[in-house]
Amino acid sequence: MYYYFNQEICNLLSKIYKNKTSKLFKTLSTPTPIYTIRINTLKTDAYSVINHLKSYNYKFYKFIIKSEIIPEIIYYKVKSKRRKIKIHDKKIFVDKYTAESVSQGANLYRPGIKKIDKFRKDDILTVLTKINGIEIPVANIRAVKDSNEIMPLTHGLVGINIKSIYSGISIRDLDIYKKGYVYDQSLPAILTSRILNPKPDEFIIDMCASPGGKTTHIAQLMNNKGTILAIDRTKRKIKRLKENLERLGIKNVRLEVMDSTKLEGYDADRILIDPPCSALGVRPKLVDFTTLKDIKNFSKYQRAFIDSAVKNLRQGGILVYSTCTLTIEENEMNINYLIKKYNFKIIDQPFFIGINGIPIDNNNSLIKTQRFCPIINKTPGYFIAKLKKI
Repeated sequence: MYYYFNQEICNLLSKIYKNKTSKLFKTLSTPTPIYTIRINTLKTDAYSVINHLKSYNYKFYKFIIKSEIIPEIIYYKVKSKRRKIKIHDKKIFVDKYTAESVSQGANLYRPGIKKIDKFRKDDILTVLTKINGIEIPVANIRAVKDSNEIMPLTHGLVGINIKSIYSGISIRDLDIYKKGYVYDQSLPAILTSRILNPKPDEFIIDMCASPGGKTTHIAQLMNNKGTILAIDRTKRKIKRLKENLERLGIKNVRLEVMDSTKLEGYDADRILIDPPCSALGVRPKLVDFTTLKDIKNFSKYQRAFIDSAVKNLRQGGILVYSTCTLTIEENEMNINYLIKKYNFKIIDQPFFIGINGIPIDNNNSLIKTQRFCPIINKTPGYFIAKLKKI
């Protein structure tokens, strides 16, 4: 089994996970046992999508929390046994993010490709990534173009996945995805929008909105009523978000290209902060070069979003903070900072299936935050806090 984590991060997480740290890293290198997708209830329903997926021989199930069916979540059970990938003469090298996606059955697209051999359309190729000079095969694909057609491109399909390390579904190539009926999203990410609990006719701010998973879910829960201000820093990210809005039929989102740490002049009912983070909880993770310095930088940057959110949330408004990482520095310490500096109170989350947050500085209210532990909860590593401005 190949996976690599910086020793500094191993030491940092061992303070939380103790003698289970080795098991944690082994778990992170595998996919989650269930793969969730979100139904766009503005266009269809779970029953219709489940029946449609049967035609592909995919068996999906409705998702239940404490006897309550969550109508927009369906899932299938993942076969997590690692498969051996044949090394063909012709190869494509990709970055770690692309490798992690393709390793679960996704088709290969142009972004993320680092280096290619010469090949012809319909050739069978091996997709690899490099870790400390070691070449790790993640999938075999069938090329849909000649190699000389690929490198000048910035996007587009390169190869069909015919065998990957882990068996999976390329959801984004299905007609129901292209028609905007579904959005592939992890369980904790879906629950984050549910925990925000947006209402029709409210004014919501999503401070780090691209690619739009949570933005579009919030709009769906609002039944396309009210207003969502969706912000991200670059035109490229906003373009990607706009594409998802159009595909899913979202009508109540206003897009802004800006740095939301400098946001001023709003009085939102609810704000979602899902800031850039170290992403240590993402699964499957083949390699991660995050350092302790990176963690400190992320934490400092995340607090800038918190400071900005406080100024733009009305009295009595709701703030939800979420990350897909595992460190206390990016999670509980940031929420503790928020409570100490501003007049906010942690409140209960309506959907709580993870584990309690970790109390620090004698702040026991942090146990009301929710951690998703890859070992215990069988999910990606994730963190959610819900607070009210007093």
